[in-house]
Amino acid sequence: LRWYLLSFPYREDFHYERAGVLAAEARVAQLREALSATGGADAATNGAAERTAYFAALDDDLQSPAALTQIEQLSQRILAAAAEGRDVAAAQAALREMAHVFGFKAAE
Repeated sequence: LRWYLLSFPYREDFHYERAGVLAAEARVAQLREALSATGGADAATNGAAERTAYFAALDDDLQSPAALTQIEQLSQRILAAAAEGRDVAAAQAALREMAHVFGFKAAE
């Protein structure tokens, strides 16, 4: 539910939609999967670009939807890199930090 609520700009009204909650649940599942993925020893991916964009979005009038996009993109990148046998530890650390800021329990 937290992901769903953060997906709307805080200054705007929103209307509850069950489909939106279900989509948010899928994104949280992807976050969990990315945080628990096991990579390999090939070239590392670090998540620095997504982390920078994430904090820039928060600094820009708390643009939580844009920040969530960075979490989603980094989750996808980690999963792809892990599937290729790449080292994902640094990217997972960045993702965990980003998720922790929003209070996602998946980051604990």
